[in-house]
Amino acid sequence: MVGGRHFLSRRWRRPNRLPVTDLGYGLLLSCIGVGGIVGAIAASKIVARIGPAGALRLSTCLSAPAAGITGAIPHPVIVALAVFAFGFSISLWNVTHVALRQQLVPNELRGRAAASNRLITWGSLPIGEALGGAVAMLYGLRAPMLLAAMPLAFATLVAFAKVTPSAIATAQQRAEAPARA
Repeated sequence: MVGGRHFLSRRWRRPNRLPVTDLGYGLLLSCIGVGGIVGAIAASKIVARIGPAGALRLSTCLSAPAAGITGAIPHPVIVALAVFAFGFSISLWNVTHVALRQQLVPNELRGRAAASNRLITWGSLPIGEALGGAVAMLYGLRAPMLLAAMPLAFATLVAFAKVTPSAIATAQQRAEAPARA
């Protein structure tokens, strides 16, 4: 429900919110894409260095502060860096988890697993947008980003508790074991 494309509202350009020109606003929006490209390019090197568990944990460690900083500090340069970090974390997560899913899910179930993932991911975005809009109407435009940091921080805790190198190694061993009839 917390989507990267929802970081910036054009309404943030009003005085005392995020003081940027049209060009500056466009550059801020492009930061998430640039961060995503850099994250996608760096993902294989990061996984090779710290493993898939470390890469997934790093991704979650970046996303919560990026959301919180975007909501808390209305300075264009800081928001640009936070949005870049969020784009980076999205791509790092996607590249790593899709590669793992392809390793761990049997061939005959890959389509279903991918479709289920997309349903949950993309299906929850409208819910998050509606909730974010309601929160913004009640508490201001920065509140949704501050609120979005909470489930992302929870995801970080879950990642550190459950997404461990040993859990991934066990899943890989099970996936490689011959299927029982």
